[in-house]
Amino acid sequence: EDLSLHWRKCYSTLTEYDSKVVSSWIEEMNTTLIFAGLYSAVVTAFLVESYKQLSEDPVEALLSRISSQLDPGTNSSSFKPSYTPSSSDIVVNAAWFSSLVLALSAVLMAILVKQWLFHYTWRNSPISMQPPRVAMALRHLSYISLTSDVIYYSVACPPVLLIISLFLFFTGLIILLWTLNSIVAGLITILTSSTTVYFLATTI
Repeated sequence: EDLSLHWRKCYSTLTEYDSKVVSSWIEEMNTTLIFAGLYSAVVTAFLVESYKQLSEDPVEALLSRISSQLDPGTNSSSFKPSYTPSSSDIVVNAAWFSSLVLALSAVLMAILVKQWLFHYTWRNSPISMQPPRVAMALRHLSYISLTSDVIYYSVACPPVLLIISLFLFFTGLIILLWTLNSIVAGLITILTSSTTVYFLATTI
């Protein structure tokens, strides 16, 4: 009985540790989901306006066509100007669309991780009803699956994707501002550069 009691105490200690690990990971995924949701809304608001620069404004195209038809010196059949977006518009939209895709990918991964963790908790709940030594063996098998590389990297990946997404957004924002106003662009470049230096200094 004493041995069984020791096994039970050991099992309780380990399950308490497992519960703390799972709870911390779930909390991290919840934080990731909240930030990714707000961030995706911000990026989408910028994309709603920026993607229009990739194609010709239909109103301007119509006015140009009407103008060419009203001008007797212009051959309307041969006057077909093709619209080509500027390189800055292409880079900005590529950066922002990539940023949005990475943010949504982080959301997907965070949801999957939460499902795995809830499944782990649900699967381990009946183990406590087993004899102490059997419960310890089953808990060990579950813990091996919990700490596998797949779970570990899946937990670590969403924040990394959000960081990359954020820097892509900064890149597109800086490029866009340099085409509009050099003073504002210079200020934002300094701020984002300071953020980048701080990030590198605290992570490397």
